[in-house]
Amino acid sequence: MKTKPLTFLLSLTFLFLFSGSSTSSSLVSLVSTEKADPPIPVIGSHFYVGTRDLVNDKFIWRESDFVPLIPKNTCYEWDIQLDTEMESVQVKEVFILPSKPKTWGDEEGMNLQHDNKVSVSQKVIKLENGTISSGWCVAEGDPTGNHKIDVFVNGVLAKSFSFVAGLKL
Repeated sequence: MKTKPLTFLLSLTFLFLFSGSSTSSSLVSLVSTEKADPPIPVIGSHFYVGTRDLVNDKFIWRESDFVPLIPKNTCYEWDIQLDTEMESVQVKEVFILPSKPKTWGDEEGMNLQHDNKVSVSQKVIKLENGTISSGWCVAEGDPTGNHKIDVFVNGVLAKSFSFVAGLKL
């Protein structure tokens, strides 16, 4: 007697899922059969930190995962070399901070989220010799700690850059 209710439920489930009812048809229609664009292969990437040489007033750039918090005298940038013949790509940059900064600077084109600890910006970037890049400069009130920048190219995560911002060189 205990198997009859189970058999009945399985039969109903089968009928619901595989009958020609409009409910099951509408469920199937939600699934896309189109292929997504394949990700663009990443050939290489770099994260650079620039500190101003106060004698020459020029920035000295080096690869590093530490950003000294010296406002107006420290900048940082990432670059990604892509294996593509495209002239430009859609880039979404998600910048995640450990705490809310005093300011994000020019917020035009930014979508601030999670109590202003995350900035999301999207733009079309023209490739230069197959490379895309973007950068920031340290501002007064930037938080110390672990930072992360996720870079999406044409909707696909291409590279994550993690670094620490702090007060010592």
